[in-house]
Amino acid sequence: MFGKKLVVLFGIMILLLAACQPVSVQEAQAQYCADLVQFQTAMGVVGALTPEATADQAEAALEAANDAWDDVTNSAYVVADAEYEALEQAYEDLDDAIRDIEGDDAIGDAAASLQDEVANINAAYDELYDLGCAGM
Repeated sequence: MFGKKLVVLFGIMILLLAACQPVSVQEAQAQYCADLVQFQTAMGVVGALTPEATADQAEAALEAANDAWDDVTNSAYVVADAEYEALEQAYEDLDDAIRDIEGDDAIGDAAASLQDEVANINAAYDELYDLGCAGM
């Protein structure tokens, strides 16, 4: 009994450590798409049940679909978080770039760099906005 608890605790620790690792937007989107494909596959199994299928087979197919759906839900949250972090990082980069200019100095040569930073913010904003706000 103690061994099982230790294994579960160890598993939770691994998951927590993995959750703390930053994930790029591209990695998060790739996982989300893979999870959607797995969900579609699992739903295909549910949809292919015949009248001869047993209740146990139907329950197993539904359980696989539920697990796949949980993966889709989790990866959707990871995508949203990665998109948010990309916007936050772009904003922090702009903030740093502006603060690096001395108070009385004209922005001069930094203007082009600042415009690039603003473009990065706009791109990250668009990605995040499209994720949850488009069409509302």
